Amino acid sequence: MSPVWHDLPERETGGFGGRKFGSGAGSWWPSAMSMRLLWITTAVWVVTVLLFSFNATRPAVLRILELFGLQPSVWRLWAPLVPLWQLVTYGFLHSVNSPGHILFNMLGLYFFGRMVEDAIGPRRFLWMWLAALAAGGLAQLSVSLATGNDIPTVGASGAVIAMVCAAAVLQPNATVIFFVFPLKLRTFALLYVGLDLFQLLQGGGRTAYIVHLMGALFGFLAARLGWMWFDPARALDQRRHQKRASARQEDEARLDQLLAQINAKGLGSLSAADREFLTRMSASRQGTRGDPLGERR
Repeated sequence: MSPVWHDLPERETGGFGGRKFGSGAGSWWPSAMSMRLLWITTAVWVVTVLLFSFNATRPAVLRILELFGLQPSVWRLWAPLVPLWQLVTYGFLHSVNSPGHILFNMLGLYFFGRMVEDAIGPRRFLWMWLAALAAGGLAQLSVSLATGNDIPTVGASGAVIAMVCAAAVLQPNATVIFFVFPLKLRTFALLYVGLDLFQLLQGGGRTAYIVHLMGALFGFLAARLGWMWFDPARALDQRRHQKRASARQEDEARLDQLLAQINAKGLGSLSAADREFLTRMSASRQGTRGDPLGERR
């Protein structure tokens, strides 16, 4: 899934703060999520290329591509237990025969991925990158299953163009260099998407332009509609807090009810479950608020 552009865009930092590599002196692991993805994806490619260069390990590479690339034939064969992980893992694999495939994708991740990450933060960027891969992969898979096309798909191009379009929404007037020509980022994104659409209408060859175009649509909508600001981890944490708060309110209401029952009918009116509940409430408050019975009666 090779990109259709061969330029080297230059990142304009106005409005997007630069990210530092590593968390401290001597640190080799980058702090930016986009750079971590770049390192991981590049490392996966290097390993697969090395394995593919030896006849003895070449079958292992083909098996890896079959299991972790986007393989319509595997989805048909394994249904209904389909390999959902392929909707993401295909983006970490690239052609072992075309260094340009991973080169241009990683350049796009480096420039445009960092721009988006600087705007929304590393955690949101990670979810957006993975969601862009899944959106593009799902579109490509749907078309392949509908048409009987079993050509496998690999590469992060869909997520890269999603970052291009999202960055163009965030800063449409930022400048990039297309070959030697300075272009507004909005113009560059439109040109990029237009070329992909033209190639698709011309037949597309073996390049998955559907992945590209779905990635572009996802990136545009994520920035325009605010999806990119969604933080799944924070949302999950907030849900847990709300659930705990609701449980505490229910416990307080039950405690009030039981205390009223004790005042009216005495301790003997409590069931075993009620006594166990009061013991638990007392233990939870021990050392902070004291015995709930002694405190509230």
